[in-house]
Amino acid sequence: MNLLINAKPVIKTGKVIYLEVFGMGTGKRRPCIIFKKSRSKALLVPLSSKTLNPTNNPSVYFKGDISFAILDKAFYKCIENYRPTKLEVSQGAVADCLRFMNTF
Repeated sequence: MNLLINAKPVIKTGKVIYLEVFGMGTGKRRPCIIFKKSRSKALLVPLSSKTLNPTNNPSVYFKGDISFAILDKAFYKCIENYRPTKLEVSQGAVADCLRFMNTF
């Protein structure tokens, strides 16, 4: 018997989920990079096609184009009820975001 059939997909750092982000358009779902904190909680960084602050928004290659990680709009959220998409950003993009976060 295969016990993995009912297992939830793993949500890990670098994966992208779509959520409404406060202050970035009411009713508009944006892609957000997951930075895993615990089994159920994560720091989420929204992506935008436009940079809001060029010195604090690292560029990220996402879905074949350049997007910007909007670090000043990052937020924590319980993610255990969300399903990850197949989309993700590279580990280099994750590292760039972390480097920028550490300079705040």
